[in-house]
Amino acid sequence: MAYFTALPTEIILAIVEPLSHSDIKSLSCMDRRLRNVITHILFRTLSIAMPLVSHLMLDHMLKKYEPVISKIHLHVYLRPNLEEDDNNTEMPCIGGTTKSDLLLQLVNGKTFSHIDSFNIHFDPCQFDIAGRWYGNDGDWGGGHGSGSITVFEDEEDEHECFEREKEHVWRAQYMQVLAEIMRNPNIRKLRIENLLPRRTSVFDTWVWPEFLGQITHLDLGIFGAECSGWSGNTMPGFTQFMDDFLPKDIMKHLVNLKHLRLEASKLSVFGEGMYGGEPFSTPDRIPTVESLELKNIVLGFTFFRFLEERGDSLRQLTLHNCMCLAIIEPQSPDNWPSTEHEEVQWSDIWACVVLRCPAMRTVTFLQDELPPLPPSIEDYIEEDMDLAVWRHVVIDPEWGTIEENEDANAEELLLDQACKVYDNMMEVLAERREKDKSSPHAEATETK
Repeated sequence: MAYFTALPTEIILAIVEPLSHSDIKSLSCMDRRLRNVITHILFRTLSIAMPLVSHLMLDHMLKKYEPVISKIHLHVYLRPNLEEDDNNTEMPCIGGTTKSDLLLQLVNGKTFSHIDSFNIHFDPCQFDIAGRWYGNDGDWGGGHGSGSITVFEDEEDEHECFEREKEHVWRAQYMQVLAEIMRNPNIRKLRIENLLPRRTSVFDTWVWPEFLGQITHLDLGIFGAECSGWSGNTMPGFTQFMDDFLPKDIMKHLVNLKHLRLEASKLSVFGEGMYGGEPFSTPDRIPTVESLELKNIVLGFTFFRFLEERGDSLRQLTLHNCMCLAIIEPQSPDNWPSTEHEEVQWSDIWACVVLRCPAMRTVTFLQDELPPLPPSIEDYIEEDMDLAVWRHVVIDPEWGTIEENEDANAEELLLDQACKVYDNMMEVLAERREKDKSSPHAEATETK
């Protein structure tokens, strides 16, 4: 240990950086110098539960670690109406305690103005707890997704949204969180996990577009649910949010965005398809984006068109557990999918990167598990583990659920078309990166 603690600070930091949080904590307990060196790594993210139970611990943490804290993580718990709310003329504050101004000032940027990175995590299980989520109009909850899917069951207009924020505590708290965060002029990197697919009156303020206009990095995960076999993407409120509010009230205002990560819940997949909800229906949005990461999203024609429109600026693309629609023949004229246009396939996407995206330099394709194949083809895969299996699905026309299509996966595998185009794309991207290294501009940048 004596030799280890004698190492230069830079080497200690290099050793610590790839370690897990628990390993860093263990290492910090060994020696005072080590603890002082790695404190800014160990405590750079401050996690806070909202509503706040007590302001005392938060006050202590802020005073002690203010120099090293660089990111705030808010874990937000919304709640139903309680009996004591019946006699209250004001909605409970999402801050929590009577001295919650400290937390709200932290969120809206009045304190810790050096922090430009915020994470907001809405608890995904809270709505399945039975309670007066309808306010005085009734209960919901009790498990099995019945409460969660009710969050976005019905469509609502601006007036209905405003009225529910006055009557339902969870809707008021949801609005309060976004209202406080949008007042923070320092935030440039924003991550929201389980964003509720519901509009809020915050969208109608002049501050909201200004706030989104300052964001350069946005990581957005959309809350989803299923109940009794019904996928959340069949709910009118969900599709209204995805098709209307997400493009017009969020995407429209991201005028300075450089990096976008968009994730769908496995319980409510969106993208191309009957119940999908299409986030790329307006390709003129996010004009400055350079890096795009998608997870659990059905890729189709509008995504293909988005690649074409952003080909001159998009440099990095990551597709994680994404899928294309399988081409199937409809059983009747009323059966989905329609044949208005031919479904975009994996080979089309890779070819588009080569032909229409001259700025692209890096493409990352990730799958947590191998897409399913017929048993007769699985032996074929075991003989050549380097083969890629491209995921194809069908969206159930009634339930909205994702159905894996083994036959389409096998057909694409045997044709080998997507693999050939993908390999060619990777060669082209490698050539582009090599060309960048040898360009005079790159040499000048390195010299500076």
